[in-house]
Amino acid sequence: MALIKPSQGPKWPIVLALLSVLACGCGSGDGAGQLQGGDDRIRLTVLGRLYKQFAMQNQNVGPSSPEEFKQFVSKQDVKAFAPFKSASEVLTSSRDGQPFMVVPKVKMPPPPKPGGEQPAGPPVGPPGGPPMAPGGPPGGIPGLPSGPPAVILYEKAGKEGKHLVLYNNAEETQELDDRMLETALKSPK
Repeated sequence: MALIKPSQGPKWPIVLALLSVLACGCGSGDGAGQLQGGDDRIRLTVLGRLYKQFAMQNQNVGPSSPEEFKQFVSKQDVKAFAPFKSASEVLTSSRDGQPFMVVPKVKMPPPPKPGGEQPAGPPVGPPGGPPMAPGGPPGGIPGLPSGPPAVILYEKAGKEGKHLVLYNNAEETQELDDRMLETALKSPK
């Protein structure tokens, strides 16, 4: 009977790791279901880019209805949905199985100026004086959205009382509970 040295013992962690890698690589071959975990965050990011593209073509204002946005998305080249394969796949949340909700007519920040210059932000206030309130002077700065950021896209039902949302000034999604979402949707557009 041979003694097994610790270095010659079972390699279960390695075997399990290899099996995990092989299992992830298996599937129907059509690419469906390969995105996991953050796929709805990716969907919202893709839709956010398309919402901004729509706004850039329409005086920095989002679509007037969810139907108008859906039509706009459906007319885009399939490359606009990457890593997804179709408009219908990107327009629907995998967490709740429902189409993402589109907030109409949200004013978007203007695109960057050529050369990478960003539009000037609100002044910080007079020298030696109190700082300016968030959102700039009363009434805002002409051409820039004033006040807090506005939700442009969100999950209708979400998962476990939490909804993924995307704001007009962000590239990243946030997860809000029902109460926070309701409050965010009441913010001025």
